[in-house]
Amino acid sequence: SLHYRLKAEKTNGDDDFCSALNIQVLRRNWSQRYNGNLMNLVVDSALSNETPEDWIFFVSLDNNNNNLKNKICEFNLSFKTYRNSPDEQGGIFAKRVLNNSVSSSNW
Repeated sequence: SLHYRLKAEKTNGDDDFCSALNIQVLRRNWSQRYNGNLMNLVVDSALSNETPEDWIFFVSLDNNNNNLKNKICEFNLSFKTYRNSPDEQGGIFAKRVLNNSVSSSNW
């Protein structure tokens, strides 16, 4: 099997707004892999050749604080393979990055 890490990486936007966002990560069968703060998202998993994985992401803002109005958060969802350790350097690996942007308005 092939090991990989899913991680959220902030690229731009308001620090408070990005920190207030939550994310829920589900597999296609609706089993939950992560539910919590977006900026803390780290999921380690493995792929087998026989079972491709489909992921479902729900991003939410469960805070109506006035200082979060009209803000933006840009972040990447990064998928990176690894052999022995998610933090290893060098060697051969694959990395895929999904760019995302979330904005708030008035309420």
